[in-house]
Amino acid sequence: MADSTDLQPQRPRGVDVLLSEQVDPPYCPHGPTVLFERFFEKKASRRFFACSACRDRKQCSFFWWADQIITPEKRSFFHDLFVARQPQINRPQLMERYKKFKNLKKEKRKYCATCNLLLFVEEWEDHESHDVVGMVTAALAHPSELLVPYTDKKTYAQFFFTEKTTQFLVTELKRQGFTHVISVGTPRIHESINADLSTNMKSFLLDLDYRYSAFYREDQFQQFNLLNGFFFDEDKGKGRLTGFLGNTDRRKVIVLADAPFGALATLVGRGIRSLWRDCLTGESTDGPVTEDGDIGFTILIFPYFLEKHVNEKDALPSLRMMDYQVTYECHRLYKDKKNYPSAARFYTNLPPPGLRLPKEEDYWSVEFYHCPITCTVTTSLSLSLCVCRYCKTCVRYVSKENKHCAICNACTSKDGRSYEHCDMCKVCVKSGRVHCLECESCQPPNHKCQPKQSTNCHICGEFGHKRRDCPNKEKGKTLSITRKRRKTLDAKDVTMTTKRTKLIKRTRKT
Repeated sequence: MADSTDLQPQRPRGVDVLLSEQVDPPYCPHGPTVLFERFFEKKASRRFFACSACRDRKQCSFFWWADQIITPEKRSFFHDLFVARQPQINRPQLMERYKKFKNLKKEKRKYCATCNLLLFVEEWEDHESHDVVGMVTAALAHPSELLVPYTDKKTYAQFFFTEKTTQFLVTELKRQGFTHVISVGTPRIHESINADLSTNMKSFLLDLDYRYSAFYREDQFQQFNLLNGFFFDEDKGKGRLTGFLGNTDRRKVIVLADAPFGALATLVGRGIRSLWRDCLTGESTDGPVTEDGDIGFTILIFPYFLEKHVNEKDALPSLRMMDYQVTYECHRLYKDKKNYPSAARFYTNLPPPGLRLPKEEDYWSVEFYHCPITCTVTTSLSLSLCVCRYCKTCVRYVSKENKHCAICNACTSKDGRSYEHCDMCKVCVKSGRVHCLECESCQPPNHKCQPKQSTNCHICGEFGHKRRDCPNKEKGKTLSITRKRRKTLDAKDVTMTTKRTKLIKRTRKT
């Protein structure tokens, strides 16, 4: 008789995104969908198309099995549905309205958040039942302070940099000599750069939030989905960005991307690479922009605990994590709080030593280290200087808590606190943790032991590696294995059906 486990519903064992497959994806309301592969315990994996931006099916319900044929009529229907669901925006008209609105007196300025429209006095009565707020002059130059942020973390949550993070980053970009900044999902940086008249640095905003179209021209802002590298203005979007750059030396251009923390790092990497490939490629005065030929200078904001995903070969392996703790306004975990430091970090491929940590935020030390840049203000300690700590071995600036480990040959701190080396784990771990023989790792003193469980590969079934490292994951091999498994499962289904039928007949006879 068949095993009872074969009769139970199969639970998913994970989902991978397939970037190497050459497919023509259908459209959802957020642009071209992404091809995924779902793995199960005892049946073949199966591929499907789903939304790149939304993790919640309630917000974007698009789902299509990849082995189901998409007819030209169906594909055209999906694209028409995408066009129909986009806000009906006339950018030239919005800009004409914006110019007239700037000349109005303060008491005559109002903004309708329901319609995303700057209102004139004669239009107030038509929007009485809407969410209407008054405006000051500063709000026109800083719309991120006016717009109500989206808060759904599974779809599109908006959190803005604090003032100190914004000022640090803008100051560093100016110090590094950049003239053109592509601000992807960072409206506060875009606003700060454009408001600073003392510099020749310019910014172009790319964001999924269409509401910024009421405040910026087409050559200043374009609606953009980073996770699939898609411009919602398919006709003019890329052209506006390339026109913004013109003949600028690409060594003076940098991409600053604040990606959703719940997004797959491989999708973020593909979006940044496509942005450089399609819009930002250009001749440099001194050859390649960076060692990684796919992308130029880039800064990505992502949590420190996702570092290994960022550095995967399919993501952004050339980016290194910096020690600066990025803080956000009104965020429960990533806000500016000393006892609970933010987990958000900068990842960058800027030439060593990268970003210089700010003295004002207590990153500097009173101990003397070999540092190319020192502070001229002496401390009360004799012959001591307040210096920005620089590690010659790691070739980067580090925080004063990040001590270099001679055994690991690296500055190992990740969460902003000092780490200690464990000889049994052969790595540096957080301070206060002790090595547990049962868990085979360093854990908090009063933890509940959970021995490691070895899992097999979801593709070939062998132990010792995961599916992302499986040698059978190359193009074409996964499909052949899937077909073979399906034949086996189909044979099992036939066998089980026959046995069930015989069992029912015997039961009836008795």
